[in-house]
Amino acid sequence: MKIDRTSLWYRIIKRFVLLAIVMLLLSIVVFFLARLAPGDPLQSFYGDSLEMMTEEEKSDARTRLGLDANIFVQYGRWISGAFHGNLGISFKYKMPVQKVINPLIGNTLLLGSIAYIFVFIFATVLAVFCVLHEEGFIDRLICKIGQLFYYTPAFWLGVVLVLVFSVNLYWFPSSGAYNAVTATVSTISSTLQPRLKSLSGFAKPWQTGPIAFQP
Repeated sequence: MKIDRTSLWYRIIKRFVLLAIVMLLLSIVVFFLARLAPGDPLQSFYGDSLEMMTEEEKSDARTRLGLDANIFVQYGRWISGAFHGNLGISFKYKMPVQKVINPLIGNTLLLGSIAYIFVFIFATVLAVFCVLHEEGFIDRLICKIGQLFYYTPAFWLGVVLVLVFSVNLYWFPSSGAYNAVTATVSTISSTLQPRLKSLSGFAKPWQTGPIAFQP
């Protein structure tokens, strides 16, 4: 079957254009919601020290942070800087956004790549299995479960998985990044520690009993 390369490139370009439009609309929504949210951005940046500032100092601070213009001008300045690699200043960390996200990019890409690989392999195995057992009970069951997970909010499912595998089962840490050795030791330690505590609590009455009845 001959592939129409013109049609293929058209689809690829169309995907990138749609991605750019979605990212632009998302940036507008997030920026305006953040700016229109209750509270003063100066309060987020300066904290309690804002109360000790004079009105003139507050006005100078707004000018330095670019908060003196209306919201549309602020967004124009931010999007223009973003196209040049300047994402602005984080009010929470009081430093450029690049310095905040740079240490996290590596772990984010690693986590995303590993998740993509596992999902791809798992989905391929399930797809082959469903094809080999098409219209069977297992095929229909897998399709129904897939539809259920597709419509399940990812943020809610993530919290549930953390609750089950980290808080209750102690299999994985709830946050942070570790190397393979540290992660293994941490998992074993977090798994055994609650069991050892329960055993020590069970043995304590037997240890203290004879002492309590000494004359």
